[in-house]
Amino acid sequence: MSSRIDRSWTVFVSVENSEHDRCVDIFRRADGAYASSGDALNTAERCVPWLIDVLAQKPELKTRIGLG
Repeated sequence: MSSRIDRSWTVFVSVENSEHDRCVDIFRRADGAYASSGDALNTAERCVPWLIDVLAQKPELKTRIGLG
């Protein structure tokens, strides 16, 4: 998990790419920027090209996000 994550945020999962040099944190924060974790994940998948492949290889990560 990134040190930039505020302690008041709820982190569901941190997903690393296959090279282990990039990470996406899926989390909830108090301002409710997305209506659901699914909306947040959809946006992340559109913005981070490798994320779809990693989640396809590790479907248990979607369960941790609340989508499985």
